[in-house]
Amino acid sequence: MDREQLIRADREIVWHAFTQMAEYEPLIIERAAGCTLVDIDGREYLDGVSSLWCNVHGHRHPTLDAAIRSQLDRVAHVTSLGTSNPTTIELAARLVELAPDGLAHVFFSGDGSS
Repeated sequence: MDREQLIRADREIVWHAFTQMAEYEPLIIERAAGCTLVDIDGREYLDGVSSLWCNVHGHRHPTLDAAIRSQLDRVAHVTSLGTSNPTTIELAARLVELAPDGLAHVFFSGDGSS
């Protein structure tokens, strides 16, 4: 889609949480790096909410991107509703190892605000 098609489709199709859609002026983010977001017109914005707390280490951090790619080669996502995976178990064990005494269980959530 070109710029105008993106804006039109965003207005007509996408509902944005906590947004007055009647007054909404589309802000379409095309890319990001570190704590900077860049819209489809090339304007830069400070991502002051870490994309709502999910990217606390910034966007496109090379070490994190490599770890994500590696995980995607194995499994992108599996629910924790009665299932698990080696990466989850290994991280949980490491966190318990680092945590103060008495903190012996780990719960992983699906986003940065849960």
